[in-house]
Amino acid sequence: MTLAAMPTTSLLATTGAMIPIFLMGLVGFVSRRLRIVTGHGVKQIARLVVDFILPGALFHATYTQYTRDRLPSLAIIGVAQFGFFAVALTATLLAHRLVRARSHAGTAVCLTAAQNNVYLPIPVAAALLPAAENVQAQFFIGCFVLFVNPILWALGPKMLAWEAGVRVEPLALLRSVVTSPLLLAVVAGIAVKELCTMAGIGLPRPLTAFTKLCLEAMVPFATIVLGGVLAEARWSQDFDPRGLAVVIVVKLLLIPALTLGALRLTGLADPLLAFVILLQATMPPATNISLVAKRFGGNASLVAVSLFVTYLLAMLTIPFWLSLHR
Repeated sequence: MTLAAMPTTSLLATTGAMIPIFLMGLVGFVSRRLRIVTGHGVKQIARLVVDFILPGALFHATYTQYTRDRLPSLAIIGVAQFGFFAVALTATLLAHRLVRARSHAGTAVCLTAAQNNVYLPIPVAAALLPAAENVQAQFFIGCFVLFVNPILWALGPKMLAWEAGVRVEPLALLRSVVTSPLLLAVVAGIAVKELCTMAGIGLPRPLTAFTKLCLEAMVPFATIVLGGVLAEARWSQDFDPRGLAVVIVVKLLLIPALTLGALRLTGLADPLLAFVILLQATMPPATNISLVAKRFGGNASLVAVSLFVTYLLAMLTIPFWLSLHR
């Protein structure tokens, strides 16, 4: 499959490529529900993935794919992510008031403003793209970390703390943003590539082989953890179905539809970059929102159930939107 043909993947082919990903996630889900893995075990595996495997994979993709002529692509990604955020914030606040949802709007905004920008798009891209295009796609996906991470760890706590009446220390939020292993891995990949280019050298082969192994291990580990996290969802009396409806419509329908329209109007020269932008737009909420909610307050049941329902629906909506891209 050529790069030019890659974004026109059919609905059937896209769905077929995603089924193994969701089956791997089902392994994590069932393992958690059957208590083969405890909640503490899922957290430990997640920490291993977030602290080592994902950073290694993102460093590999960034180091191998970054060149100065791709800086304009980084700017386009920043604009795209700002567009996601602007639509999420505006539409969620309006829709939340329109339907008179019982839950606080801050929780719904968190769920629509920050997408799963690494855990899910990476395995989906790996399933749909040839090997050469896949590595390039990982670089673009990694670049989204630079913009999603501040939204998740800076805006998210403020919105949830506003609801729960918890004071948030600005320095603590800044520390959470700048010390994120995923963010540091992308920045390090760019910096090391610049230094190696100026010095006319490359990284030692064992190091690049190690980071490549991280890239290969990332898909099964990330999807198993994702399934384990979703298994934590619990229905409770304070669950708000109208709040969930707002999250579903804005996150899975409105943002992808507007992104698809914008991509067709602008006609990006790089079809792979356009594909990754649409892929990010189709993503359900970031699973780390559950961690933010536990730390800073908010409607925890809405967060947990929204994650569970939106990820199930994403099995249908992601292939649908990707199949419409031309």
